[in-house]
Formats: sequence, C-alpha cells, structure tokens
Amino acid sequence: MNKPEKRSFKNKLALGIFAQNCSSGYTITKSADRWVPSWENNLALAQKADKIGIDFLLSIARWRGFGGQTDPHGSNLETFTWATGLLASTKNINIFSTVHLPLINPVYASKIMVTANHIGNGRFGLNAVCGWNTVEFNMHGVDFNDHTRRYDHGEEWMTVVNKIWDSNDNFDYAGDFFNLKNVGLQPKPLLDVKPLIMNAGRSDRGLDFAVKFADYIFLGLRDLSSELVAKDVGLLKKHAQKSGRNHLGICTNIFIVCKPTQKEAENFYYEFAIENADHEAINNLMAERGIDKLPDKFQEAFKIRAAAGHGAPNIVGDPDFVTQEIIRLHELGIDGFAIGLFNYIDDLDFLSQTVIPQLESLGYRKSISKAD
Repeated sequence: MNKPEKRSFKNKLALGIFAQNCSSGYTITKSADRWVPSWENNLALAQKADKIGIDFLLSIARWRGFGGQTDPHGSNLETFTWATGLLASTKNINIFSTVHLPLINPVYASKIMVTANHIGNGRFGLNAVCGWNTVEFNMHGVDFNDHTRRYDHGEEWMTVVNKIWDSNDNFDYAGDFFNLKNVGLQPKPLLDVKPLIMNAGRSDRGLDFAVKFADYIFLGLRDLSSELVAKDVGLLKKHAQKSGRNHLGICTNIFIVCKPTQKEAENFYYEFAIENADHEAINNLMAERGIDKLPDKFQEAFKIRAAAGHGAPNIVGDPDFVTQEIIRLHELGIDGFAIGLFNYIDDLDFLSQTVIPQLESLGYRKSISKAD
C-alpha cells in the first residue's frame, strides 16, 4: 500500500492528555485524592482541554487492573464508546481510542471508527496496539502469538481497514489471519480524510509496522537527558527514512508535576509518588510487563518513578522549569507530548494559566483564538 500522507496536529508542539479513562490515571499511588475516571470527570476534563486548545486526548485500553491496595486501572472506560461520547461533546480536540487489534474484527472496527469520525467531524484517532498483556488476552480467549506474529496480524488488520476506507468497490481478502468475502462499507471517512493513527512499536518489527501505517509513533523515552533523547529520535527517524517516511511525527509520554515553586512541586511529588506508592501494584505491573526480568539497576530505576507515570520520565518543577523542559525535548525532535497528571482537571487548569501561555508567547504553540 502507499505510505500514509503526512497528517498532523495543528500545533507543531502538540500537547495531549493521557490515561484519564482509567482509575488512578497515570499514577500508582495510595493517595486518597488519586484520579477517579467517572464519566463526569472525563467529560469535564475533555471540555476544559478543548476550550484551552489541547491537541489530543489519548486513552489506555485496559481490561483489568494491577491489584495491590488500590488496583490502578481496575476501573476503566472502554475506549471506542469513551471517544465517541467525548467527540460529540467537544469541538476541536482530537480523541484517540487505544485498541488491541487482536481483540476485535477489522471490518467491525472500521465501521465503529468511521461512525466516530463522522460524529467528531474528522477528529477521531486510533492508537493501534498489537498486544503485550497475556493475562488480558486470556480473558478474551484469544491466542497470544509471538512478537512477530502479533505484528503480522496487525499488518493484515490495518490493511483491511485502510482498504475499506479507501475503496468504493467491494473486495475479497485472503490472508493468514483473515478470510473475508465481498467486503464493502459506507460511509467513508468524512471528507475522505482518514483518522490519525498512532503506534508505539520499538522493536525492528514494531518500527516497520509503525512506519507503514502510523502518522505518529509513540516513543517511550528511557530518560530525558538530551544525549539519549537525541539518540532515540535519530534512530527512529533513520529507520523511517529508509522506508521513505521523512515526516513521521514523534510523540512521547511524560508525567508532569507543576506547582508555583520548585519546592512545592518536589514536596507534592514526594508525598504521592514516594511516600504513598502502592508497591504491590507496582510489582504486579513490572511482572506483567516483564520488567522484573531485566537487570536490577533498571528495575530499581523503574520502581522509583513507577508511581508517577508507570515508569515514564517525570518533569517536576515550577512553570518556568516545566516550560523549558518541554521546549528542550521538542527541539530534540519530539513533536507531541502525551501528559499524565495527578489531578487532571485541577492540574490542567494550572498549566493553562502558566506553562501553555509561555509556550504560546514563545511561538511554540498557537493561541486558541488563532488555532481554529
């Protein structure tokens, strides 16, 4: 198939909110104030984010939690219906469903996604996941294939979906995973613009998949040092360019704690992420992701930051520090940031009064009045 045309967010430095559809959000904390993913909270957050010009919301697809005292992600909203409800209640923001491709038929999924695309006037996006959690696959009675086979399946899945979206003629499809007859669905994506696609492949096979199908690759950074970020971004771009993708967008996930002063931010982080970390749930997360099999040095580093961001790098500080860190990472090649927050509504309010105006005044983002 042809490589995807370049499609992108309105802001070159895109800001998104991550994991708000799951209990505890992007934390593993015993704090009594941890995030509750009620529909009311998700709707209020989406409308606030839409109003202040946030570029996207990105869900996590979960079917069970990580146990421990708090069972983070044990309560969660299904991502297709979550996205569709929010798209109907907002005007500008892109909203991504995260979907484990082996758990849903591509013909059925393509119809759901086009419906969401129409409801949101073209703002629906797909975060395509080929799967990593054996326990969740077992819940569905779906075989958890080896790494390469999961991406082989994903490639067939995306090929079918794209052909449905692109073709006005019915077609048959015969592959290793799907044997489909006389496939053809209407309507097509609104204005013939297909949904934005994200993927987080990091292995060579995963990168091949992402380069072939995604508009944005989700790059999980090991830490935020300029040297390592530049190295990871460079390797990814080199891989993409070998396949003729010179404009593949790069997003990363970070957890932000931003308070009026550096000391306040550090104290708050220490209280919820260190003193009140749910260590049993963290150990369960590490076991499910295979992190407990990695060298001790890596495990210890992961444990320290697991309660804030599930191991993703943290930015903790006052508004000036947070602003400069985001700019530094952007100039190293990161196009978009999927952000975890402790209290999404209150913390986004503070960012909208401090960090975001700084990014706008420095020319890294358009003001909301100019972005429409």
